[in-house]
Amino acid sequence: MTRGTLGWRTEQGPHNATILDLVPEIDRLMDPAARNGDVAAFTHHQTVDQFDVLRSNPLLLSTEQKLTPAQLDGVQQVLTRYYRMIIWDTGNDEGDELWLRIVSHADQIVIATTTRADHAEAGRLLLEGLAARDERSAALVRNAVVVVSQADKEEARAQSLADGFTATAREVVTIPYDAAMREQWLRSDKLAAPTRVAWLHAAAAVARGL
Repeated sequence: MTRGTLGWRTEQGPHNATILDLVPEIDRLMDPAARNGDVAAFTHHQTVDQFDVLRSNPLLLSTEQKLTPAQLDGVQQVLTRYYRMIIWDTGNDEGDELWLRIVSHADQIVIATTTRADHAEAGRLLLEGLAARDERSAALVRNAVVVVSQADKEEARAQSLADGFTATAREVVTIPYDAAMREQWLRSDKLAAPTRVAWLHAAAAVARGL
């Protein structure tokens, strides 16, 4: 019943399109005559960090814009055609059919959590449940990267919770507190130098598993 907030935290392109607008155009975008620029009518380019975002609609509940498994597979096919790397930003509902469908397409999973104990425990339980599901899921867990961010100055440092994941995931990366991470529009040029270095380590950890 939650809303996807990525549309609020990223730069908007010259249109209001969301993933729901792309779905009816899947066949056209997969046609051999389609051009690379055609997908730009649905994605929002990030001018500073140089990536594109395909948003859900943050004004609607997730239940109001839920895709069918076939539609999700179609979106995956379109993105695979037009992009070299695809990152799905999901919630952590491991019992949801579409969440499991996304995982079935994944080459690697990244668990992003904070230094709030309940958030970290939810991430740990997600990995534990996924590992018990089947062999492919277990392999994804063994290759997983966990990113633990210190969300508030008052919370414990991220390293204090990292050890709880080391027995399960391949790598654990910690991110220091940075007020810029709390801004509405996330931009790498607004982050402090230590934060940028930490995220570079996180990207390298992910790259090592691909």
